[in-house]
Amino acid sequence: MAQVVRLDNLISVYGGGHIYSLQASEIVENGSVGVAGNLLAGEREVRSFDKPSDLATDKAVLVAQEEIIYDQTRRSQNNLKDFQIESGTPFRGYELKEDDVFSVSADAITALSTDVVEGNKVVLTVGDYGFSEITDASLTTERFVGRIEAVEQVGTTTVTGAPGVIGGIIDFIVIRVEKN
Repeated sequence: MAQVVRLDNLISVYGGGHIYSLQASEIVENGSVGVAGNLLAGEREVRSFDKPSDLATDKAVLVAQEEIIYDQTRRSQNNLKDFQIESGTPFRGYELKEDDVFSVSADAITALSTDVVEGNKVVLTVGDYGFSEITDASLTTERFVGRIEAVEQVGTTTVTGAPGVIGGIIDFIVIRVEKN
């Protein structure tokens, strides 16, 4: 299963920030977060998408690529949770600004316990494209900090008979950017 992202209210969408063309050397999923690196050799726009390495200086970029799934031979394949971006394929990355709001599926966050807690914070994870949940007391010098504002369930299921259901419900974690 892949992560899912929702752009609730990003200033980058309206021209107030950068939308980067990025490319990674491994499979990336929507809702991943990382750093816009240097321009790739021979490119004028496409930058490398790097894993965070220094939480005090790394500026977060959110991956949100259109989910185009060409093989629709089965209805169950037409699912946002099945979309991933292959290595070497350019994709979109949105610069995050203070007060931006976005949502990611729960699997994009490494929670402190079984479920994330509203009001806790999320920060980048060194060496990974995901978020880590922390408490206010754990904050130190992180450049990117987001606040978990809500947990929302979105979606429906379709009953298929004896085998069960297809489709599904996604638990979205709503995050407001406090600083980046």
